Amino acid sequence: MRVLLLLAMFGLTGVYPQQTSLTGLLELHHSQPSNPNICQQIGVAYIQLQQLDKAESFFREALRLNPQFWAARKNLATVLWFLDRKTESEREFQAVTKAVPADPVPHLYLGLAAHGRRDFEAAKLQFEKAGELASENPEVQPAVLESYVATSDLEKARAVVEKLRAVHKDSPEGWRMLAEAYDRQGRPEDAYRAYSEAIEADANSEEAYVALAEFASAHGNSDYALQVVGRGLQRQPQSGALVFEQGLLQALSGDRQQAENSFQQAGALKPDWALPLMALGVSRLESGDISHMPPKTCWRAGTVTAKTR
Repeated sequence: MRVLLLLAMFGLTGVYPQQTSLTGLLELHHSQPSNPNICQQIGVAYIQLQQLDKAESFFREALRLNPQFWAARKNLATVLWFLDRKTESEREFQAVTKAVPADPVPHLYLGLAAHGRRDFEAAKLQFEKAGELASENPEVQPAVLESYVATSDLEKARAVVEKLRAVHKDSPEGWRMLAEAYDRQGRPEDAYRAYSEAIEADANSEEAYVALAEFASAHGNSDYALQVVGRGLQRQPQSGALVFEQGLLQALSGDRQQAENSFQQAGALKPDWALPLMALGVSRLESGDISHMPPKTCWRAGTVTAKTR
């Protein structure tokens, strides 16, 4: 959850034990209204309740009482980030870095802000200052990889991927992220090699085959995309995701009958998955064949279920 990530990044300071209840902290604040540490702890308590607007108020009060309270300023900046007030957040983080340049947290968010503006040079610099907080954070690694690729620092980009492999030896995820970063930078040959590395990292990963097939299709090579899916199905013949991808590629190639067969098969392999049924319905509507439409459907908790007539 984002709030758990948020809390993990706080350099909390204060003299009150974290188990103190919010009610107890509010009573302390009432009796000691000039104590910034109490305001800081109340802000943290409101974060734990996911009430970020109230947390913001108390962090601001802590800073009014002590403008040099850098932990409170960092917490305020993080709350502003998750309230989607990123310009204000960036300003607060910049103030923290001037006072506490070695703290990695502000650099992490300043890197994300620069990445959002596609200022990859600045993002790379900030991510490097953030250190492992950026390079080993799954939420941030795609942005880190793209920043390294965009600045042609491929050695560091691959180092991030290798670090992922050291932790998750059979996981192709890092290679896929690197491939996506290459593709966004208009480097399809490098992207292809990284997607291939993903499959080599785990030859049974249906996600790796789907990713390479989608990449090939997006670059106009549907025949090769179908070959990739076929290789995946040799490894995972009961994969609904691969059979569904096969159906999409067959539909794009104009082979409607084969596509519908694949959608039906994918639906049978994953009965609770809505997409195959929807794709089958769209295909039949486009063909004008409504005599064999799937049952009327309704959305319920993100899935499609058949209505009784």
